[in-house]
Amino acid sequence: MFRTRTLMAFLLVAMVVGLVLTGSGTAWAQNQSDVFWVAYYSGGVTSAGAAAGTDVQIINTGTSGGNLCADVYVFDVHQELKECCHCNITPDGLLTLTMAQLTNNPANGVFSTNGVIKIVSDSGSNCNEVSPVPTPELRSWIVNPQNNGTITESEFEATPLSAQELNDLKVLCSGVPNLSGPGVCARTNPACD
Repeated sequence: MFRTRTLMAFLLVAMVVGLVLTGSGTAWAQNQSDVFWVAYYSGGVTSAGAAAGTDVQIINTGTSGGNLCADVYVFDVHQELKECCHCNITPDGLLTLTMAQLTNNPANGVFSTNGVIKIVSDSGSNCNEVSPVPTPELRSWIVNPQNNGTITESEFEATPLSAQELNDLKVLCSGVPNLSGPGVCARTNPACD
């Protein structure tokens, strides 16, 4: 009888531990798809100081309970990182970044009118595009001009953030010298320091 009770207790503990581990793994996987967004852009600037008529809108839904940062990575059509930066967003806050702010300061001096923008939702206490601490709950939209003269607004695509992608973004952005000068986006936006 002692063995039966011990065995039953052991099995019960093992089952509870298994459920806890499975549940936390599921939550982690879900969070990883709620911290990283990707969209294409068109209408980037062709020279320094040029205006572009499109915007990126980013909101902090407020459910995290505090400030969040949008770590922004701008790539050209050749998958080369052009610019990176971070911008602070308060709970229930809206951040508007113009395409000019995102594309007018390329690291290599070569402007790109088309490419990809990636955003990592970062902890507000961290706010570091070279070493993000992925924290859920930003939402993003982009307005793009189309060839037929119309404009479209699209939501950034939620994409699972792999450890490899996160590491690649860190390494690429850390190549921007001192995170100042060429390669730093949105320097004129007060939310992006």
